[in-house]
Amino acid sequence: MAKVSAVEIRVGNLIEWDKRVWRVLKCYHVHVGGRGGAFMQVEMKDIEAGTKTNQRFRTEDKVERAYVDTREMQYLYQESDRYVFMDHQNYEQLSLSAEFLEGQTGFL
Repeated sequence: MAKVSAVEIRVGNLIEWDKRVWRVLKCYHVHVGGRGGAFMQVEMKDIEAGTKTNQRFRTEDKVERAYVDTREMQYLYQESDRYVFMDHQNYEQLSLSAEFLEGQTGFL
């Protein structure tokens, strides 16, 4: 994992914060006039628990960026609110909830 500056956080990034891995849902730079300084306002979701939180990072803060191995998978079918994918290499199937896919189901 690598530390990145808070201003480098982008939507879709996975970051490690508070001993958990979070997916960035929204982020924007906020500049407060005077001595307040600037900060990044980040809305993120815990990928395990599914809880959302808003966190402010000062622009000079560093955060751990989590890297994950990506695999190409084929979308097979939908089963109620779950979507089933198949790994091309070993033919294993993986079922993901619609909530986990965060509105990306229209692209399947």
